[in-house]
Amino acid sequence: MYRINVYYEINGVNMKKPVLLKLMPDEGIQSIVMEKNNLYPREIQVYSELLIECENLLLACNDPIQFAPKCLYTSFEPKSLLMFEDMRDKGYKGFPRNSQINFNQALPILIKLAKLHATTAVVYEKKPEIMKLYLEGSISTNPERQDFLIHYRNCASTLALVIENEWAPEWRNTAHKLKQLADVIVQKGCDLYLRDENAFNVFNHNDLWIPNLLFKFDDNNLIQDVLFVDFQLSYFGSPGIDLNFFFYGSLNEDTRKSFRHKLIRIYHETLAETLKKLNYMKPIPSLHDIQIEMLKTGMNGVLAALAEVPLLLMEDSENLDLKTLLADTPEAKTFRYNLFNNPKYRKFIQTLLLEFDDLGYLEC
Repeated sequence: MYRINVYYEINGVNMKKPVLLKLMPDEGIQSIVMEKNNLYPREIQVYSELLIECENLLLACNDPIQFAPKCLYTSFEPKSLLMFEDMRDKGYKGFPRNSQINFNQALPILIKLAKLHATTAVVYEKKPEIMKLYLEGSISTNPERQDFLIHYRNCASTLALVIENEWAPEWRNTAHKLKQLADVIVQKGCDLYLRDENAFNVFNHNDLWIPNLLFKFDDNNLIQDVLFVDFQLSYFGSPGIDLNFFFYGSLNEDTRKSFRHKLIRIYHETLAETLKKLNYMKPIPSLHDIQIEMLKTGMNGVLAALAEVPLLLMEDSENLDLKTLLADTPEAKTFRYNLFNNPKYRKFIQTLLLEFDDLGYLEC
């Protein structure tokens, strides 16, 4: 990602516009993963077609909204790239590093997510072909899409090793379950993305965590607006995919434990209201339906807690790259061990491991 200034002239007046350039890497494991997983074509279509359709639907209902930074230009040749407006000029910025989201901060995110989910369900009803690129999950049995999946095995097995070596003896049984989980975690991920065509399905961001959100704060540091970025892993399926990933990958413990059901209710109220406003023709899911979907897709919360939160809570991300997460070298193994041995992560994951065990997500 590059931040640049574009200089141009209109009617003899010199102009400057700050923009962001997102380029596909030319080489290395990241380039291989992105090319095999068709990530740039996915993201380009999201910005150039799908989000525009969704925003226009709400605009026609007197509910103007912006889901993401405006994409100014896309190209596949000579390089795959996207050019975005630089939202810093409009007061947007990322969330403070090493922080997690509280109840009040979660509200605008879930309200906007509900509107995105609702509008995409309506778009799919009218133009099902628009979701063609998003029908395959980011974890699948497709032989062309296996390069990144070892990351999930590495996360489960490394956490098991840290628990064995660093935690109290009463956690040994959990370590054993995580070792077993490492052997089947990819298959569990594949099962997670088996779409039920008879259920309520939506376009999922599918990587909805703090680094993929931009915030606009007011003078009291309250969130005025939020934008979604990075749609490379997007998937059409159960709304529980996004909800579980966000709840377990971004919310702080108090918010998740004390306000989970209230947040789900608020999400559902906005979802149902938006579907009605847009004259959705199929049955509108009940709150009970959404709760069931969250249980069915709960494994995505496990994946978020194991694979994303350690990166969110690490103190120094300067040496982090995809190769380090996937490699089998002694240096990479040491890096991953230290990542999971972070005291902040231990505090976060201990409560969740008990919850995941009680829900049956660690059973193999």
